[in-house]
Amino acid sequence: MKVRLVYAAPEVLFRREIELECGSSVEEALRICGVYGLFPDLAKSPVGINGRVVTMSQVLADGDRLEVYRPLRAEPKQARLERIRMRKAMRVSGRDKPS
Repeated sequence: MKVRLVYAAPEVLFRREIELECGSSVEEALRICGVYGLFPDLAKSPVGINGRVVTMSQVLADGDRLEVYRPLRAEPKQARLERIRMRKAMRVSGRDKPS
């Protein structure tokens, strides 16, 4: 069976199509394709199949798109609150007014 593996970061796009035996797991596919050799910091990153987060023991099917997700830089709710604080600070200082 054929599976596509994808990992995307701002500076790199890694795509590889690999052939596996039927009944292969996500963990086996990642080991075979060598993504962790190229990007060792991804070893603990979540993975998904066709946009749905799965475990490493998940069995793959022919045609699956296996995705390695990069770690979040910040917790989304905290990041949003920080952006709001920055906008308010800019309004108070008058830096957001047109010249």
